[in-house]
Amino acid sequence: MYSFLALKVFVAVVEARGIKGAADRLGRTVSTISTTLKQFEEAVGAPLFEGDRKNRLTPLGRLVHEEARDLLEHYERSCAAIRAYSANEVGHVHVACVPSVAVALLPEVIRHLRRAPRPIEIEVRDMDSVSVTEAVVAGVVDVGVANGTSQMAGGQFTPLFSDPLDLVCRTEDPLAALGRPISWDDLAGRVFLAHRGYGAIRDPRFRAIAGQAQVTVRNVLSLLALVKADVGVTLLPRLCGQPNDRALRFLPVDDLQARRVVGLVERGARMPSPAATLFAHALRSVLIEKGAALGLDILCGPAGSRAIATAHAIPRPASP
Repeated sequence: MYSFLALKVFVAVVEARGIKGAADRLGRTVSTISTTLKQFEEAVGAPLFEGDRKNRLTPLGRLVHEEARDLLEHYERSCAAIRAYSANEVGHVHVACVPSVAVALLPEVIRHLRRAPRPIEIEVRDMDSVSVTEAVVAGVVDVGVANGTSQMAGGQFTPLFSDPLDLVCRTEDPLAALGRPISWDDLAGRVFLAHRGYGAIRDPRFRAIAGQAQVTVRNVLSLLALVKADVGVTLLPRLCGQPNDRALRFLPVDDLQARRVVGLVERGARMPSPAATLFAHALRSVLIEKGAALGLDILCGPAGSRAIATAHAIPRPASP
């Protein structure tokens, strides 16, 4: 078991690039920082730094730094949530979501939250669905918005909306001139750029196409850039399309399974914070108001829009 102080000292040494800087940051003596760091390395059982200057991490050191930093951030968020709740405030919410939601929906969600009578701070990370789920389950973020996944051990998935997966190609691509939904047979001989967002499609023709892909890209912006550069074609949610982007076409696919379900990802055994609850209500409200115009099939009921009106009335904890 590693002490909280040891983790805090280690992270400070890494970020200050040395023991002296860490001592200044933490208000401790150089001797105290050096001794604590030495004891921590001994407890880990392997070197965390290369050399004596403590400014270059070993591979193990990089792993320990990432885990320790996440743990300290989680601790700070938990403390902030406790303080905010005890002061009858909403507080801070750390959100992870897929890029398409971050671009198309979060601006309006944030506008909703800014109208709330109580302040709320929002920190957003965009990442792919698997990473969103992992971040929520690990406690790195408070709540996530991601594609539905069966890998939800320790998490809870609540569907919000569904949208089609489209074939993305350049405007000049012959596929764009077909004038009909794209068949998987149309992709024979084409370079397909893969990612991890189409697990619901079971057609063996598509599975063969995806299985033979030599390029896998996890970032949506990178995928779109590669398609624009005529490297290949890909499959993305329709919500990823930008109306003013004339260089790309999002073409419907002749496969009813070519859809994704997006939902709220929460830790299964943990009550959400007031800020996370307010965020979820705001997101549902925006979906109900704007979802149809974006071509989304809304899966969350009208309770979300009613809840946003009462979400500000978070009860103050009883005095001991």
